[in-house]
Amino acid sequence: MAELGWPTEGISYGGDYNPEQWPQEVWDEDVRLMRRAHVTTATVGVFSSSRLEPRPGEYDFA
Repeated sequence: MAELGWPTEGISYGGDYNPEQWPQEVWDEDVRLMRRAHVTTATVGVFSSSRLEPRPGEYDFA
């Protein structure tokens, strides 16, 4: 499969993906399955703000 670029040809196909809600051990498999499904776009990190700012005014960028 050719590397996907933007803009993709034709209609984009995808959805939300929130890796912070899953163990890191499954991320590679998730990507493999998305490629198998011909996903061309994904919204990533929608809920990551809770990890970046675990408490009001305290930030963790690790």
